[in-house]
Amino acid sequence: MEEENCFVEKKVDEQIHQNILGGVVKFGTGLFLGSLFSLLFFKRKKWPVVLGGGFGIGMANK
Repeated sequence: MEEENCFVEKKVDEQIHQNILGGVVKFGTGLFLGSLFSLLFFKRKKWPVVLGGGFGIGMANK
């Protein structure tokens, strides 16, 4: 019953908020994992960090 009384703008605002939050979290996780792999396996190269952030953004677009 409460869903019927909700404004459309509020629903859209909640969806946008969830999408942005999910994107930031997934980007941060990818960045963290890329940094970890860079430090442990790839002699502190930059490409694993960039690749991890790119994978995070890609997962956020699902």
